[in-house]
Amino acid sequence: MNKPINPETAPPPADDDDQRAEAPLLQIDDLVKQFTVRRGLFARARKLSAVNEISLNVRPGETFALIGESGCGKTTVGRMVTGLEKPTAGTIRYRGTEMVGRSQRVTDLRREIQMIFQDPYASLNPRLRVWESVAEPIFGFRLMPKSAARGRVEELFSLVGLRPDQMDRFPHELSGGQRQRVGIARALAADPKLIVADEPVSALDVSIQAQILNLMRKIHGQLGIAYLFISHDLSVVAHISTRIAVMYLGEIVETGETRAVLRNPQHPYTQELLASVPRRRVSDRSERVRPPKGDLPSPLDPPSGCRFHPRCRHAMPECSASAPAQREMPNGARVRCHLYD
Repeated sequence: MNKPINPETAPPPADDDDQRAEAPLLQIDDLVKQFTVRRGLFARARKLSAVNEISLNVRPGETFALIGESGCGKTTVGRMVTGLEKPTAGTIRYRGTEMVGRSQRVTDLRREIQMIFQDPYASLNPRLRVWESVAEPIFGFRLMPKSAARGRVEELFSLVGLRPDQMDRFPHELSGGQRQRVGIARALAADPKLIVADEPVSALDVSIQAQILNLMRKIHGQLGIAYLFISHDLSVVAHISTRIAVMYLGEIVETGETRAVLRNPQHPYTQELLASVPRRRVSDRSERVRPPKGDLPSPLDPPSGCRFHPRCRHAMPECSASAPAQREMPNGARVRCHLYD
């Protein structure tokens, strides 16, 4: 949603003692994903580092946002969590079980992790009626007899704000917002505990985005499902998330409660992201939109040290010499930046 961020309206942080003591639903440690790339038939194969040793956790029932520019690796993280991509290194634990494997235990747990895709049209089979697409997880995981599946789909349609008479339509007969509601219903059909939402509103008209976000918040409140919400839009993240991780060129540079990060961003990249969001008033030049200087480096040849240093307005000699360690800040955020050494 292209509207000003108001940190005061961000969801209150879920930081009570009981929730902090609760074991994470999803635990990611030192996750790495590299792709082999060739530029030409006889060119030497090179490694593209899409995700570089990231760590994060999602608590039961919370909305955790992963945000960054296009190409930073956030979608790759979501695909690894759902099993669509295999990590190069690192661990992904769901409810304490390592998910990088093919044991029956992992297969059973996969049902509890579902995904909402960015493009609702591309993610639906154009040859199936939409109720059949929603029923696919029910059939695939054998959750109920086929004779009962249509009734369950009708319940899901009602939950996401669709009418029963729309069940027998094909995807091209629905609007973009309606197709995304179908995608949400399909994710809910497997009775998940965690939904990875990959840019779920970026392909929709601005007028529809708020409706889908409010629907997701309503479902979160009713069912207590946790979200790993992937986005490039801080305004969207401010509306829905309780915690946030900011990603740049395959690395997480800042993590914290959404409200704290939006009120007082610590990492220079987070500050630039926040400055790029339209404001209600522009009182002086310092508040005007200032994109980071230079171009986004290639993940085939990432900068040494801090990956943001070529574009950082506060870069120092040590920024190119060594990667910064993670520091815990007074506002509770964790930041990787030499400014705080």
